[in-house]
Amino acid sequence: MPHPELSARIAALRAVWAETLALVPDDIADTDDFFELGGDSLLALEAATESRRAGLEMPASGVLRRPVLADLAAAVIDPALFALPSGADSAVTTERS
Repeated sequence: MPHPELSARIAALRAVWAETLALVPDDIADTDDFFELGGDSLLALEAATESRRAGLEMPASGVLRRPVLADLAAAVIDPALFALPSGADSAVTTERS
């Protein structure tokens, strides 16, 4: 069973996701991905905004960076988890001929 603080964050985020995605909270598992549940980038920003209104601190890009419910909850507890992996900003390269 997850740590009580993690469980509380998961429950709060599940409620936000359910409202944002028009789903039943019990249909959202801890391992579900926001985008696989029907979310898109605009809904992800909306969910992040609603999460902050509910007292869950995260950047506007929080759901985009951590789209799995349990991972997002862990990042709310430890904001360092929102950081992008090293080199992620240079992952796309182009070649010029």
